[in-house]
Amino acid sequence: MNEWRKLVFTLVASAGVAILAGLSGCEDEPQAPLVGSWQGQTAEAEIEAFGFVVWEETYDPFEVDVTFNEDGSATVNNNGTEAEGTWERHGDKLITTVDLGNAELGEINEMTIKELTETKLVLTIKKDTTFQDPDSGLEVDGTIKGVARFNRVP
Repeated sequence: MNEWRKLVFTLVASAGVAILAGLSGCEDEPQAPLVGSWQGQTAEAEIEAFGFVVWEETYDPFEVDVTFNEDGSATVNNNGTEAEGTWERHGDKLITTVDLGNAELGEINEMTIKELTETKLVLTIKKDTTFQDPDSGLEVDGTIKGVARFNRVP
């Protein structure tokens, strides 16, 4: 998998973790409970630079499983690689410290919650970043966008 794919896949996976975890801590909005396990279903991601989509990918299946605990900890299994961290929610934003092993991403990630029901979670991420063009090796400023869909594990 090239570096762009790794970065975007990691961003989308991180978004899943952070958003799922953050929802369980919100008590002032009527929402389905989040504590428990969620299984990734599908995800789409793209990188935009210079006003153009320079890369896009669909993940079907999206092989990311997330478990959220009441104590604020989370465990993520990203296609066989397990990571642990913490989460904190601020409105529809979620901050997580789950490190999925991508140095370009860093340890703190912010996602947006789009939908949460008893059985379904949809989350998005949009992050301005600098990444290395795999063809030229040049550093490029761009925006990574993604959406991930999860189903609750019964």
